[in-house]
Amino acid sequence: MGLAAGGWTSLYSAIISTVVRDDPSLSSHLFSALSFTRGLGALLVAPISTALIAHPLQGASAKTAYGAAGGEYGGVVLFAGLSMVLAAGCEGVEALL
Repeated sequence: MGLAAGGWTSLYSAIISTVVRDDPSLSSHLFSALSFTRGLGALLVAPISTALIAHPLQGASAKTAYGAAGGEYGGVVLFAGLSMVLAAGCEGVEALL
């Protein structure tokens, strides 16, 4: 989760107040959804990263910038990058709607 992970939770009130200006009764539902997704991520991060580290990228070397030990962390780096691209794509589609 990281040293600065607590800062994200402190932004919940700002996010919620921005999103639910028209219907304040949705604030508890949005807070629940944000908390649920954070908890789900906390539970899934260990098994996913363990599986990705257990199977390093084939053909990777220390020069590929995917971490030490011959690309051992390459799967984790690619998974994090693809997750961010997917999240940005979802935000882009939402902005178009």
